[in-house]
Amino acid sequence: MFEESGGHVKHARRGPVIMAFIGMAPVIGCSLFLMLLTWIFGMGGVGFAPSGIELEDPAASAWGMLSSAGSTLWMNLSPLNGVTLLFLLFLYIVWSVVSCIAPSTPDLKHAFSGP
Repeated sequence: MFEESGGHVKHARRGPVIMAFIGMAPVIGCSLFLMLLTWIFGMGGVGFAPSGIELEDPAASAWGMLSSAGSTLWMNLSPLNGVTLLFLLFLYIVWSVVSCIAPSTPDLKHAFSGP
């Protein structure tokens, strides 16, 4: 933590259940954090369109998610007011969290190596 080069991570082999939990923890933790973030910003006035996901039809589901994203952008960016700034802050935080979910090169190397 106090090294000039920024520190390092020591990888150790554990049991398969613990390794699976460690591998999934960032995805699960970040997803839960993003849900909390959406709730907090929603309480602050940021509007979110319904998801439009249809489990029976993947193509309609993809189109529904795209139209939902467009509707969310439109409802928060078209009236320029304080909610617009709050929404831009929301987008910045979401992008920061999502960019941190991706595993590093050493993490990928250790994830796919054998026991």
